[in-house]
Amino acid sequence: MREDPDALLAACEDTMIPSAEDFLYTQSIDLQNEREVGSGLTVVT
Repeated sequence: MREDPDALLAACEDTMIPSAEDFLYTQSIDLQNEREVGSGLTVVT
């Protein structure tokens, strides 16, 4: 990839630019489980 800057650019774009597929398949959050064993911050609005 170092020899081909276009290949490097394409690889970066593939991993950094979001696509529709990144947002289509989501799992719902199990709040009970997150409360008991989850990590991180939960925000409820």
